[in-house]
Amino acid sequence: MKSASLLLCFFTCSSFVAGLPHAGNKIHVAQPAKRSNSSDPGSILQLSSDEDFHFELLRPLGLIPYEGADVGEVLVAADHIVAGDFDSWYNAFIALADRVHDQASAIDSTRYPVSARNALFREATYYRSADFFLHGNWNDSRINTLWDKQLTAFHKAISLLPNPAERVTLQANGFQIPAYFFSSGQPGPRPTLLLCNGFDGSQEELYHVIGAAALQRGINVISFEGPGQPTVRREQNIGFIPEWEEVVTPVVGYVLSRGDVDAEKIGLFGLSFGGYLAPRAAAFEHRIAAVIAFDGLYSFGQAMFTQFGPQLEALYRAGNATRFDAAVRGFLARRTGVPTSARWGI
Repeated sequence: MKSASLLLCFFTCSSFVAGLPHAGNKIHVAQPAKRSNSSDPGSILQLSSDEDFHFELLRPLGLIPYEGADVGEVLVAADHIVAGDFDSWYNAFIALADRVHDQASAIDSTRYPVSARNALFREATYYRSADFFLHGNWNDSRINTLWDKQLTAFHKAISLLPNPAERVTLQANGFQIPAYFFSSGQPGPRPTLLLCNGFDGSQEELYHVIGAAALQRGINVISFEGPGQPTVRREQNIGFIPEWEEVVTPVVGYVLSRGDVDAEKIGLFGLSFGGYLAPRAAAFEHRIAAVIAFDGLYSFGQAMFTQFGPQLEALYRAGNATRFDAAVRGFLARRTGVPTSARWGI
């Protein structure tokens, strides 16, 4: 969900919208929250002295209005995170996720569906958060284990909605598209919003970002993921493709096959890097009536090259993979001055 320009700062920029750690782990206490500019009393209060950690802590907080998290739980997790320490981030959020999992498991969902759903949604969010900084090693078994846990919790939660969501798998050209269809429950064909996340975000997150809000306003919602995005990357081992219309067109075809969708009122919402993917798809898929690029990006490649700088760009354009990779490894090997965003991005 990092903004388009900030998402791409892999190399040169310095930054980029409870429970205790497991028994036996050393408990680290984060530095006290501080203002980003002490000379300005109006500056924002940071939740971590690492600006990227601060941003990622704001991410679950932003999901609170629609059942995605709880402010007290996130702040407790933040207090056990050491700035810039990826392991401490994982430890804080896995402890929180496991704690909320135990709470959700203890609730009789038949008698108390709202309470159960709320806990399950929070559980899913915290497992996703625990996963976020693990990707330096794709052989790390936690990457798939955490994702399975967040999916299990989310699927249980959406089955407890007043109008339970439908899980569908759509066939595309050489890959499958996992999707959720959420009905507004209102009579007649309804306007329908397609939700597409970006580089690192999941479709489950999008339910809390905008999906629930659209449903409350009488708009059907379908979220989906394509190549490169979390579930497709893990389960089908497929990376990003530029031809995002190959993802969106089967989704449009599916919603048009339903009787509860107004064919003249289909919208497409793209968040973060999705702000590039969605307009790209709409340039070829003409059955879409409106597009929202929430972080529009004209050229992903040019934005990346701008961050590389001229020397690294020249190595890349020359096709010198050996020297390019060596330069990147050398950058990461610096003992100081490597931003969290660069370590995460590379």
